[in-house]
Amino acid sequence: MNNLQIDIAEQITSGFVTIDSVEDFERLLKRFPDDPALHRTFSDLLIKNNLPNAAAVSYGKAAGLYLKSGQLLQALVSKILQCELYSPSYNEAQRFFLTLRQNSYPDSPIKHFFNKLSNPELLALMQNAEIVQLPVGQIVKKVGYN
Repeated sequence: MNNLQIDIAEQITSGFVTIDSVEDFERLLKRFPDDPALHRTFSDLLIKNNLPNAAAVSYGKAAGLYLKSGQLLQALVSKILQCELYSPSYNEAQRFFLTLRQNSYPDSPIKHFFNKLSNPELLALMQNAEIVQLPVGQIVKKVGYN
């Protein structure tokens, strides 16, 4: 994969380039099958096109790819979005929680936080989380300002 291809994928996931066609996005995913952010963006497009079942599958794929890459918070967000579309089975939820805790990701505050939560606490966190999407480049808070 060359730098131009990677740059195009990043521009799509960051919102600088938009693909409105499900078919065109599917072709893009064939070129970047392991990019979790592209799968997450594709899932959002599926929702926009009123395809909730396909979006649920795609959010699940994104969650798994985020877990593999050690991006735990993004994995949790993708799983939450998937769960808003359909409730996972008990076994599915248990596998996700186990993977979230056991993979050999580098130590991070978020990893320690998740490891200290019980499964019911993780489930409560997921059920009560509010996903907020901000426009690209928006400043939430400048460091050092109140």
